[in-house]
Amino acid sequence: MATKQPMTAEQTATLKQLAKAAGRRSAFNPNLTRAQARRRIARLTATLKRRLEAALEVGLEETFPASDVVAVTEPRRT
Repeated sequence: MATKQPMTAEQTATLKQLAKAAGRRSAFNPNLTRAQARRRIARLTATLKRRLEAALEVGLEETFPASDVVAVTEPRRT
């Protein structure tokens, strides 16, 4: 059955990268099926998008009404 196929190498790499970027390394599981990996990738992508949008909003609020361009930076992880 196609739904039980293991995730692809591309999904593995993407999921590993997204889990690291989201600070949720436990979200990566090498034993996921393709369907499970697709759903997890979508959730992590949405989480990262929400974080970026929130950071942009904060940046905009902190620079308003100045004419400077909004810049978002992430602090270095230690």
